Amino acid sequence: ENEELLLNILPGPVAARMKEGDGRRTESFSDVTVLFADIIGLAELPETIPANRALDLLSDLVVAFDEAAERYGVEKVKTVGASYMAVCGLSEQRPDHTHRVVEFARELPQIVTRFNQERGTSLRVAVGINAGPVVGGIVGRSKFIYDLWGETVNVARGLGSDGGASIRVTKEVRDRLSDLHEFEGPAEIEIKGKGRVSVWAVKD
Repeated sequence: ENEELLLNILPGPVAARMKEGDGRRTESFSDVTVLFADIIGLAELPETIPANRALDLLSDLVVAFDEAAERYGVEKVKTVGASYMAVCGLSEQRPDHTHRVVEFARELPQIVTRFNQERGTSLRVAVGINAGPVVGGIVGRSKFIYDLWGETVNVARGLGSDGGASIRVTKEVRDRLSDLHEFEGPAEIEIKGKGRVSVWAVKD
């Protein structure tokens, strides 16, 4: 049971190291793809329905995201409020990790549309994707979480934070996938701590 809990919280190799008593708490990864999906409209739900009902809706939507992530070999890192963070290429090195994340991202608006139809909600999703090096590590001791840091993460987080309901990617992602996907852009957006960044939108 404890092992299953660890695997639910931590990437597989990190959980294995902890089980073996390995004290390393951070690790560098040279190339992964990071996604942030911001669920728009969720914060307003408690104004129209009880807060516990809004939390149940969020939980159900996150489960649907998790199931889709598993199909593409993408790992959820965490959810914070209405923001869902995921990564590919971390626990298992995959040469197509960027493609997998974009394919996963393309499914998220479809999941939200079905969810709205079934639940009578009006949610949308804004997705930001970036690729590059990150540092991963365990935060806390008795109560801990796994998190990722670095410019790759910060830029991915900033791509969807202005509430535009689309899938935005950086030049790094666009360049890797220009033969596999169509993109619109570039446009420029302001990202906190980074300044103006060129971004492309994944075409439907």
